[in-house]
Amino acid sequence: MQPYNEEGEVLAKAFLSSPLLLLASAVAPPAKYLAKLSQGAEENKLSEEYRQWLASLPTAKDLSDSAYNNTPADLLGRLFSLALLSGITWALIT
Repeated sequence: MQPYNEEGEVLAKAFLSSPLLLLASAVAPPAKYLAKLSQGAEENKLSEEYRQWLASLPTAKDLSDSAYNNTPADLLGRLFSLALLSGITWALIT
């Protein structure tokens, strides 16, 4: 990572998600999250160009949208639930 002021190295942490939690496709960020990014950009005096770009991004109004839940982990959870319900049903009728 190269800092804006080019005064040497910067220690940084990166968040890496499990492959099971990766979304199947890109989704718009929640409005609240984008507002926080914009606030941070303003407070840290990032370039006007960057702040305008942030302001131009679409936001998601409803996080219950299926695109936010379309992960391999979600699919595995649904399949497990279905298998469990099928097993319970089978046990009750036999």
